[in-house]
Amino acid sequence: MVYERLFKPPSPTNKGDMWGGDSFHPVRVVHAGLPAFTLKKGSWRSRQEALYAYGNRFDNNVATVTPEVFVRLLRGWAPLIEAFSSETQLENLPAGAYLLRSSLPWGTETISVWVGARITLMIDVNEQNILRFKLNLPWRDEEE
Repeated sequence: MVYERLFKPPSPTNKGDMWGGDSFHPVRVVHAGLPAFTLKKGSWRSRQEALYAYGNRFDNNVATVTPEVFVRLLRGWAPLIEAFSSETQLENLPAGAYLLRSSLPWGTETISVWVGARITLMIDVNEQNILRFKLNLPWRDEEE
């Protein structure tokens, strides 16, 4: 079953192309050689795909939120910065890429968010669905 569903069929890349069959690319996961940082607009940002390997080591530009806030963000909550600050007591968040950490039943998770007028997730649907699965939440497209 694993061979037929995951390894054998072709799978899409994030650029609209296809990986040929007989390879393993069902979701973006951390593997040897994956870039951990990317340079955007003169600033180094961590890549979400690599946070699973080293996310707990960061101390700067990281805030801890409750599991309830973490789940709300996964369920599509994109609060204005004022609403987020009032709910979490996190104030003066710097604009741009930021990391949120939460203690969940299996351990600590760290996710990337964008701090602008709103707080929005910077993780793709596959990564959201992996976290939703771990939390026994419906898949994102089932909930919308």
